[in-house]
Amino acid sequence: MKIDDFSARSLHYIFVDHISREARVTTDKWRGYRPISKAYNITQIESNRGLNFKALHTMIHQVKSWIRTTYSLVSDSKNLTAAVFPYPEMADHMVRQRSDKWNIDEVYPMIYHGFYNEEIDWIGYATKQGVANLGSKSVDLNTGVYLPPFSSNKELEQAILLAKKNSAKGITFFDGGSLTDAYLKTIKKVKKSL
Repeated sequence: MKIDDFSARSLHYIFVDHISREARVTTDKWRGYRPISKAYNITQIESNRGLNFKALHTMIHQVKSWIRTTYSLVSDSKNLTAAVFPYPEMADHMVRQRSDKWNIDEVYPMIYHGFYNEEIDWIGYATKQGVANLGSKSVDLNTGVYLPPFSSNKELEQAILLAKKNSAKGITFFDGGSLTDAYLKTIKKVKKSL
């Protein structure tokens, strides 16, 4: 997200779009944070020209380095996979997660339509977005669906077909205790038809 200036008004949008009101936030003493601190738990400390945030920058750098090098450590013997938010563009807005930029073999996006108050057709849309965000990378996408929001075998069948139609390599099912014999039968029936 690009902002035009560092005014409270501009900074406010970053908080609204990316930071939970329950989060504890530490900032420097820039006055633009003062109005926002009425709605958010903000602790302001002296920046000391960035020196007081050195530990934070070091930690971020170490985590990024670890993530970037993990693939080279395991890729010869194992596939590296990740369960990720629905699609990289959406995940970037939610949690700054861009799985399309990672060295990884497969992603299992949690395309849980019920969590996002979406209809079943969103499963196809989110799968398509995820595949598009991955672009020409040779990364397999396996659509993850969460069973409890489905109300019928027909809806489950529709979800599987939408994911496959939009280029999912496979489907993963997170059951939350909802995997019935009828759902298993539907999954097997659709698999045979593909």
